[in-house]
Amino acid sequence: MEQCVSHYPATRSGSLPDCYAVLAAFRADDSDRQVVHYVLRCARVLARLHRIRLVRAESDRVDERRTELVDAVDHWIRTHVPAPPRACAPDIRPGVAVDQLAAAYVHAESVLNAEHTRDELHHAWSRVGYLAAQWSDLVTAVVQGQPAPPRTV
Repeated sequence: MEQCVSHYPATRSGSLPDCYAVLAAFRADDSDRQVVHYVLRCARVLARLHRIRLVRAESDRVDERRTELVDAVDHWIRTHVPAPPRACAPDIRPGVAVDQLAAAYVHAESVLNAEHTRDELHHAWSRVGYLAAQWSDLVTAVVQGQPAPPRTV
């Protein structure tokens, strides 16, 4: 199984990928040279693990690996993204946010590729959109110290 190796630097010091880059990482394969940011590499692996969970009911090792990656993303951000002068704590851990977005994206893919109603398809992709917006808010909170406005579901 691929690992997220922490020697991959951010594109610039203190940067985090936007939601579009994270979503693209979910679709990337091993040969994709665009996925150089550590968080994107972890996002790609998290999506792969969620795809494995779709076909394997017994997935203890997959869940253990997901937990490791969530913790790795959080650690990388703590050590590579300087706290802004006016820091505010995000509502959700960054690693958890990436994992939830990966899970929603993979679920939406599976809904798209199977027989589902338009409402089910709309709900699945709307969830991806909501979580992508949550990631954008989180990046703003972590990098700029700007709290996100409240969102309603």
